[in-house]
Amino acid sequence: MSNMMGEMKKAVDCGFWPLYQYNPVDKKLTLFSTLNEESYNDFLKGERRFVTTLEKGGQALLEKQKEYAIENYNYLKDLAKLNDNK
Repeated sequence: MSNMMGEMKKAVDCGFWPLYQYNPVDKKLTLFSTLNEESYNDFLKGERRFVTTLEKGGQALLEKQKEYAIENYNYLKDLAKLNDNK
């Protein structure tokens, strides 16, 4: 908890926690995050809750979570593109 801001930044930088902004006046969604699978794996290894899951044989669960994060990021990216075309 002492490095919470740093961990939050890592989560945003790797795409685990997408950072976006929606402007209702312009009806525009802006996505500030990127998705980096290599740093995503490094982020997961640095989080105790995920390391514990790996120790208990939960590799498949973490892979499923990673797939969900990628799917969510791509969905937000598509929404942002859709708004740019209007």
